[in-house]
Amino acid sequence: MKRFILILALVASGCAKVTPESPKAAAAIKADEVVLRVNELQAATITACWPDGVPKAECAPGGIKTAAARELVKVAIDVRSVAKAVPTGWQASVKAAWTQAKPRITALGPFPQAIQIAFGLADVLIGGLQ
Repeated sequence: MKRFILILALVASGCAKVTPESPKAAAAIKADEVVLRVNELQAATITACWPDGVPKAECAPGGIKTAAARELVKVAIDVRSVAKAVPTGWQASVKAAWTQAKPRITALGPFPQAIQIAFGLADVLIGGLQ
């Protein structure tokens, strides 16, 4: 019986929630969250530009403007590049890049709902960086 309780305790301890043990780990987790949201924004943009999945020089008529798609993808690439290139202090750099790009992006709208949602999620996450 003691062996069973010991095994149960070991299994249960392995199921515990993993939390970051250092500020560096917490920053890496937050960077990963930002990259995931930006990837979702880029994916929504590409889908809105080419609904048939076939890349062309211009976006499909009636969808997102080509200039808007280019700007959104460029911003996604920039945010990912900054997050990788600046391991310490990336938050301020990403937030500054996003703050500069946001007015340019919003001026190119209106956007399909999928892009609005992805943009909103990225905006909230990046806007909350410290």
